[in-house]
Amino acid sequence: MTRPRTNELLNRVNTKKGDKYVWCTFSSDQIDYDFSNSEVLKEFIKIIIFYLKQGATVFRFDAVAFIWKKLGSSCINLPETHEIVRLFRTILDYLSPKAILVTETNTPARENVTYFGTLMKHTGYIIFLFHRY
Repeated sequence: MTRPRTNELLNRVNTKKGDKYVWCTFSSDQIDYDFSNSEVLKEFIKIIIFYLKQGATVFRFDAVAFIWKKLGSSCINLPETHEIVRLFRTILDYLSPKAILVTETNTPARENVTYFGTLMKHTGYIIFLFHRY
C-alpha cells in the first residue's frame, strides 16, 4: 500500500450501529469512499448530475489516483481507478459537453499523464500536478 502520509490507515468511528472502522488514506478526518460498493458509486453519480443541473462546468477530483482499494496492491493508479474516471468523463460528455474533468494525483509526471487516457479511452481533460520543491 502506497500512501503519502503516516497516519493510521483504519480509524474507528461511532455509528448508529456501533463502532466501525473506516479507511483513511490521508488523515482520520478524511474518510475514503468505497467505489467498489455500487450504491456508493450510484450516489456519487447522482451528486455529479445534481451539480451539472446547477450549472457546474468544472469537476476536480482530488487525489484521484487513490480512489480504488485492492488488497495486496499498492492501491494507487489501479486500472479500476482509470475506469471510474473514464465513467465520470463519459457522464460529463453525455450530459454536459461543455463540462470538464480535472484530475489531481500528486504522483510523478509519468504516472500523472496517464489520467489523460488514450486515443480510444479518454479520461481527464486536464491534469493537475503538485510539484514538490
